[in-house]
Amino acid sequence: MRIAVLGSGGRMGSTLMEVLLEAGHDVVGFHRHETEDMLYSLEEYDLAVLSIPPRVADEILSRERKYLGFVEVCASKSLMRKHSGRIISIHPLYGPMSYKEPSRRNTVLVKDISVEGSLGVVKRMLPRDRIIEMGFREHDEFVLHNLAVPYAVSLLASRLLGPGPHLPVSARMALESMASLVHGESMDVVTDMLQAYGVWPIIEAAVRSLEEGYREVVR
Repeated sequence: MRIAVLGSGGRMGSTLMEVLLEAGHDVVGFHRHETEDMLYSLEEYDLAVLSIPPRVADEILSRERKYLGFVEVCASKSLMRKHSGRIISIHPLYGPMSYKEPSRRNTVLVKDISVEGSLGVVKRMLPRDRIIEMGFREHDEFVLHNLAVPYAVSLLASRLLGPGPHLPVSARMALESMASLVHGESMDVVTDMLQAYGVWPIIEAAVRSLEEGYREVVR
């Protein structure tokens, strides 16, 4: 298959480039600033993967309604529901650190957003992945509990790690371990996910509350 990947310079985009090349596809990567170049040449590709923030993918899908080979890979599917029946909606559950582990190569196909016949296309596109079909609501509940909440805890931990001597105290080491989950992740992607699932305001409120409490204690 000849496949374009928009967002090929990002963590997910670059990972998908590797995975698709590994599967023997003819793959062309485009950075986000090359969006118009990709859109101009859409008909040259069997599939066009949108590895970009949901709001940007939504803009492209709203604008380019004739092309039926779009594959979106956003973690939050709320903006994608309006495009149901004319796109392929997937969510690879791996990244650059885990895609080489066969047991981690799981991809969700959101069946009630994706066009009919998508399962066969995705199996051809990602032949080494285990494809798991989920409905929109099932997927978003899965992401909330398995990605958004852990990322929220990690981000909160990273915001709460204070200065001072780094001695081997078990409690601090546990906090550092939690904080490390978001290290190396695109903060745009993490923030978009947490905002989409309504978790971001909770984190900001928790940090403010703890900081205010700390100031009261050390007066």
